[in-house]
Amino acid sequence: MRIDLVHTNSLKSDIIGGFAGRLCGLPVIWHVRDRIEDDYLPRLAVRVFRVLARMVPVFVIANSSATLATLGFGSAAQGIAIPSDIELEQGEAVEDQQVRVVHDGLDVETCARAITHATGGPLIGLDSRIGLIGRLSRWKGQHIFLRAAAIVHREFPCARFQIIGAALFGQEAYEQEIRELCTELGLNSVVEFTGFRSDIHNAIANLEIVVHASITGEPFGQVIVEGMASGKPVIATNGGGVPEIIEDGVTGLLVPMNDAEKLADAIRRLLTDPHEAQQMGLRGLEHVRRHFTIQQTARKVERVYEKLCIGA
Repeated sequence: MRIDLVHTNSLKSDIIGGFAGRLCGLPVIWHVRDRIEDDYLPRLAVRVFRVLARMVPVFVIANSSATLATLGFGSAAQGIAIPSDIELEQGEAVEDQQVRVVHDGLDVETCARAITHATGGPLIGLDSRIGLIGRLSRWKGQHIFLRAAAIVHREFPCARFQIIGAALFGQEAYEQEIRELCTELGLNSVVEFTGFRSDIHNAIANLEIVVHASITGEPFGQVIVEGMASGKPVIATNGGGVPEIIEDGVTGLLVPMNDAEKLADAIRRLLTDPHEAQQMGLRGLEHVRRHFTIQQTARKVERVYEKLCIGA
């Protein structure tokens, strides 16, 4: 097929496609979207992947500075600046490896159309719908969300909560656990488990507040960007790539991981100040339009292609 370059986009393809590309004498890009840490992968896999990251690809793209740091290409503690997608045009050499951060983008207009067709109103009120979106998994923090909901419910009994997503990869036991927790907390009348939704933009459009509650650092946080692109105020846990998306108190609210009390405080803050919540949502939308569109993402990846295929 006269391939000039191999661009791999998952951990498995990094290995299979990466070796295939190098055996054919082609430049290989690894696009890493997972945290390479032993809280996500087996410890041996982490060590092997970090070694191979210096041998197989000629260029590494990461979806956040936090993801790049887990590959061991340097950190602030070592005095090595991790490159950002704004500062770099053609990538930067870190420890003799070409690397670049390219944040994932989305189609902002699709989110805007979903808002237009949403059945709910745009303003936060006492009966606001507060939702967490993501597959059902302990590290996504649905149990923390439920405990925060129980705290909020005591002060705002008309607020409603949605857990949007389904159990995957053998997480059915966790789904049963959080359903039982919901009953134990007396929340069955105010919490809805929607299951899998393919129309995620419409699901977000019908919420007033979007919550992210992961208890370990996200590689990036796509659903956070989706919530912001829908003009919703977003509350997210402060770890991984999330601080690269949200400016706390300006374009969203950051809370500590694994802390239901702080999450509840943030939800109550938005419910008690609807105007500020609305303004925060609008600032978040503008931030996404400036930094996280799919067009920007594509162009930044194209520049890497140009460097490897044209500038070589």
